[in-house]
Order: sequence, then structure tokens, then C-alpha cells
Amino acid sequence: MKSHVQIPKSILKNFAYKSGKDGLVVDYLDLSCNEIKTEKINKLDTIEGYYSEEFDKRMGEKYETPFGDISKRIRDFNKNKLDKLSLSERETKTILDFYNNIFFRGKFALEKANKYSLTSVVRPIEQEELIILTRENLFTGNWVNIIRNKTNIDFVIPRNCFYVKKSKSAKKPHYILPITPKSAIILIPKEEIEEFETTKGTRDHYSVDDENTIKTLNEFALEIEKGTNNMFVVGNKLELSRLKKLL
Repeated sequence: MKSHVQIPKSILKNFAYKSGKDGLVVDYLDLSCNEIKTEKINKLDTIEGYYSEEFDKRMGEKYETPFGDISKRIRDFNKNKLDKLSLSERETKTILDFYNNIFFRGKFALEKANKYSLTSVVRPIEQEELIILTRENLFTGNWVNIIRNKTNIDFVIPRNCFYVKKSKSAKKPHYILPITPKSAIILIPKEEIEEFETTKGTRDHYSVDDENTIKTLNEFALEIEKGTNNMFVVGNKLELSRLKKLL
């Protein structure tokens, strides 16, 4: 069975479009050759037998499906199908758990684990083993907020799924995970939420109508992907063409 190594099919689907016999496909910027390519969402970032069938199923049930349910509510809210959106404590935990799972499914986490493991010289740690052994959630202590992209520039999403928003005013990292071309989740340190609410006028969601802001965020996505997996960034061809020129 082919497993999606890091970026789940459920997220790729939100950036996909239909293409004849190929079904749902996405466009992506391949960082290994700096070319824009197209691939089926069933194939991109998959490896045969990378995770055991049982483990793959368990990740879907524990992380991807619960996150997908929340993601649908966010998409509906962004399309004005819902009048308001507020996340429960349980939903917040689901999102933080999803971030954590995605992180430990990445190349960066695996390389770090093997670098500092005393046993990796004898037998390197495998990705599935790393995820199973992980007990600490690295994202605990963050507040979940939603970004509504009101511009004509779409979000792109790295293979790493989330990226760090850099800011001189922010004391700690803000982690952004696009879930559609027009909506994203952002994690904000809880100690900054009051200041954030004063600036944005809300602590649950805010809109961005400045194209340069979205472009900057997309550049952060490209930068974090280069520094973690150095594999690909998914998005529409127009924005990918712009990012390609920055490499």
C-alpha cells in the first residue's frame, strides 16, 4: 500500500482540480529541479509500504479524519456558509495534535532524531517508529486562529504542510498551515493573544486583503520547505511561477 509520507491526501484535495482521466491533480514546484509539475493527489508524496497498513489507518483515524472535520467547518465559514466559527477546547487539541503528527512525519524530525539517538549507529530510527515513540506535543501552549484570504493571490502549501511566520514584533514563532487556497490556520503563543486581539480585533479569525501579505507568507512557505525537506510546494501555476523566480 502506498502511504502519503507527510502531506495528507485530504489536504492535497483542497488544492486540486480535475484533469480528465487522471482525476484530481495538483500543480507543484519541484525544488530538486526548479520545475513546475502536475501529479495525481493519490501519487504525490507517496512511497509504497512506507508505513504499515495498520499504522497508516490509525493515523487517519486519530489525526487526519478529526482534523478534516474541523477543516470542513473552516472552509464552510470562509465561504459564508456559517455565520460564525469558534473552536472548542477539544477541537483546538485536535489541531495541535495534527500539527505535531505532521512535524514528526517530516524529513527534518527524522534526521534530528537519528543524529542524537545513541542507537541510530546500529539501527537508524524509522519514521513510523519515531511517530509511535513521540509523547510530547511541541505545539502545546498555542492559540488557534484562522486566516481568511480575501485576495486574488492563493495560498501555497509546502510538503512540510506548515511554516513559520517571521516577525520582528513576535516573541515566539507563529505557525501557519494553509488548508485551502483561501484559508489557513495560524498558531499564536497564548501569551501574545491579547496583544494580537488588540491589533486584529479578534482572537478567533481575521481577514487579509493585502496581496503582498499573502505573497510574503507564500515566500515563507517556500523558505521553510527548502530548509526542512527541500522537496516541493503545491499551489496554482501563476503563484508557483513567481516563487520559482526566487530560487
